[in-house]
Amino acid sequence: MMGFRKIIFFIIFFQSSIYAQEVNKKPHLGRVGIALNALGTTGLFGVSIDVMVAKRAMIEIGGGITGFGGGVNVFMKKLDTSKNPHFYTGLKYNKIIVIHGGDNDRVYLPLGLMLFDKNKFLFTGIDIGPNFTRHLGPGYREDPSPYPYNSFGVFGSLKVGFRL
Repeated sequence: MMGFRKIIFFIIFFQSSIYAQEVNKKPHLGRVGIALNALGTTGLFGVSIDVMVAKRAMIEIGGGITGFGGGVNVFMKKLDTSKNPHFYTGLKYNKIIVIHGGDNDRVYLPLGLMLFDKNKFLFTGIDIGPNFTRHLGPGYREDPSPYPYNSFGVFGSLKVGFRL
């Protein structure tokens, strides 16, 4: 009877130690990202910060040489760290202020994709979509008579960054 108890104890102990050694090999996707941006929410060039607020949604805020902005990206599927690319859409706004070139408010609907490296640390994002721009004022060299006016076009962004 004593031998049976030792065997049961050994099996239970051995089994629990196996579970204690289990390691999750799947890389964790950081909640906060910091990126260098061209266009997008930063005006022409700048830095943006994005924060995952849900399994499929990310809020982005940025500032740069000629402006600032923010927006929301909604991913088509839950972000799975083992698959690339991740397609998204959303709504973004930026304000461009250029001393010689005027003052613009822009809203655009990005259609883009984000790629992660194997460790989910580095990422690249690119998007493009239709925009609405409100031209608020001229630079000091232009005739102020046509301002303010609206225009429609295509806008986008390119960003390279890392996740924390």
